[in-house]
Amino acid sequence: MQAIKTLLLITSLFTLTTYGQDTYIVTAKKGLNIRVSPDSNAKKLGVLPFKYELKLDINNSNTDIVETIKDGENTISGEWIKVELKQLPNIHANHRYGYIFDAYIKWKNPYKDIGHIDTFEKLPSLKFTAITEVEFYKTDSIPPSQLTKIEKDDSHFFIKTKKETHQFKFYKDYGKNGGWSGSEFIGYYPAFKFYAITNSFTSGGLGFGQFILIDSITNYQYNLISIGDGEVQQPIPSPNNDYLIYYYNLMYSESESFISLIKVNASAKSEVNNYLSEYKSYHSQDWKVEAIRWSNMDTCIIKASEKVYQNKTWIKTYKYFKTDIKQ
Repeated sequence: MQAIKTLLLITSLFTLTTYGQDTYIVTAKKGLNIRVSPDSNAKKLGVLPFKYELKLDINNSNTDIVETIKDGENTISGEWIKVELKQLPNIHANHRYGYIFDAYIKWKNPYKDIGHIDTFEKLPSLKFTAITEVEFYKTDSIPPSQLTKIEKDDSHFFIKTKKETHQFKFYKDYGKNGGWSGSEFIGYYPAFKFYAITNSFTSGGLGFGQFILIDSITNYQYNLISIGDGEVQQPIPSPNNDYLIYYYNLMYSESESFISLIKVNASAKSEVNNYLSEYKSYHSQDWKVEAIRWSNMDTCIIKASEKVYQNKTWIKTYKYFKTDIKQ
């Protein structure tokens, strides 16, 4: 679990880079400097006051320049991002872009990160028992979400909620030296009124991925935290929509995975901090997850895999398990 914590700590430095073109608010009470280049010692072009709102397309604003600075007694890490100066009428300069430090801005709309390892460690663990392959395949695989039509152009797609239109840049790989960035529309969860999007990007020479749920009614956003480099797999709702379960297979291990069970508090849909919450989890160091299904309202079944060395070659073998989420 310590290795998972380390990966999560690194990832948390870059959670801001999730979003598309949205409104952000300055959180620096003395104002946020906007500079001519991405460096804390660069010439100042002006100051954005506390609570100032600006539009940013974070996916197109990354510089991959990360810096750690001292703010009083605190040490703060963040990334420099570029801002189009034309949206800032009080900044007069012969430049198209200025640069701000993203540790001092936040997304305007309420959001919550789901899947905190520290929270899961305080909760009961899921308990698995072995089942047969026949038992697993008796249960049909039901698509967790449905594809719906969304607006798009040559470079972006648009998610419309009742309050705002969110813009996301299509995923693109820029090659060996350019990294990658962008998003993919996964589908829509009718029972929850959620749009599902994955976002992948490089920052500071590292690669990251996130799974995002946007409530089409409240405009709240839920970020399913990844414990490693890539995004978690698509959450699967229980038959009565009381739970969401998802998993992550650690990239650099042949037999390690993490399963997360999220409880849906239907009566708290208007409360971003209470609607979804960590409920149980499981960390396996013996197998990876191939598929998860719900066999009834309270039981999940798992197809898992591991690699064994036989006859001078590695062979993938499969195991099958079930868990009663109420146990």
